[in-house]
Amino acid sequence: MKNIINLLKTVSEKISYWGFKNILKFIYFEFIYYFKFNSKTLFGIKNEELDYHLKKGENFIEYIPTPYFFLDKSLKKINLDISKTYFVDFGSGAGRVVEYYIGMDVKFATGIEISKKLSDIASSNLSNYSNVELLNIDALDYQITSQDNLFFFYDPFGFETISKILFKIKKSLKENPREINLIYVSPRYRQSFDEHFISIYENINKHNLGMIIYSN
Repeated sequence: MKNIINLLKTVSEKISYWGFKNILKFIYFEFIYYFKFNSKTLFGIKNEELDYHLKKGENFIEYIPTPYFFLDKSLKKINLDISKTYFVDFGSGAGRVVEYYIGMDVKFATGIEISKKLSDIASSNLSNYSNVELLNIDALDYQITSQDNLFFFYDPFGFETISKILFKIKKSLKENPREINLIYVSPRYRQSFDEHFISIYENINKHNLGMIIYSN
């Protein structure tokens, strides 16, 4: 109940940034996918309750789940064959995004989450799926595979970490050329993406909230 209250407080604070009409859209999609997946991902956790330490120079981002509205939109805008997609979620939290893309028939999904608390919840939520791997590690320790081709970021890290991960993705592309997409929700550090990738879809409001999808 405490985590639900945290989420409701956060949503009420965000109305002025997203707009009331968009909040209603978010709620509509939450109802639809709640009945589809029925997993425990609709909650919020305050910064001080998260069980990991920040890297130097980075700020805490309060944990709230990615709105299903963005997931539904992202699926329609990517330019990959979903059945051949190897999906990676950097900062996978309680597993909502991973579960969504598994439910949409990706070939394999990987969730990377540094919080043991959130990883344990994700493991419970995704226990019925076989085509998934959940890693309770620092995102910088993840080794990009030659098959990974769809990457998801919901404002999970600071500038330095984002830049290092993008460098690793670019290195992987050089070693194993392939078409990839990157989905970036609430893109605080879009300049890092813009330097290396091409935007194929963009819907950002004046508060820099929204989603950009990149390709190579």
